[in-house]
Amino acid sequence: MGRKRAGRKMPKPKPELCPKAVVKMADELRAEFHKDIEDARIAYVFVPKGLAKHGRVSLGSAKKESDAHRLVSGVNFIVRLSLDKWNSFTLEQQRAVLDHELCHCAAKYDDKTAERVGWKVRGHDLEEFGEVIERHGLYLPDRKAFVENAARQLEMKFKLARKHKKAG
Repeated sequence: MGRKRAGRKMPKPKPELCPKAVVKMADELRAEFHKDIEDARIAYVFVPKGLAKHGRVSLGSAKKESDAHRLVSGVNFIVRLSLDKWNSFTLEQQRAVLDHELCHCAAKYDDKTAERVGWKVRGHDLEEFGEVIERHGLYLPDRKAFVENAARQLEMKFKLARKHKKAG
């Protein structure tokens, strides 16, 4: 429902196609990290504001188009990015958000022939509550692997910071 001003409804802000710079960034990420979707047709759209989901503002989303929509639009996926959040991010944060959404876009393969038969939306590797980890630890292998990867990332950052500190 649109907003009202002086008794009239104001038009709801509409999504808009992302500029070429965002598409170029996505193409670079696809070439480097997302080879399985390099030939997928993906539309990138800015939505004015991120939608609240489970009490958090969504930075973006990825959606596989239905066969009927794909027939009309020629697009396999639509990646939506929250414009208000996007504009507040550093370039590296923008790349990370875009990379995250591209991780949701995946090729679908036939189990017997291993041939690609279409496209699918991939879920997150991990969904967990901090309190559960506090109470029960890393109780499943996927949680442990996720935290180990994060620890390696932190270790690399600390080593780099120490190296810069010694050089300075």
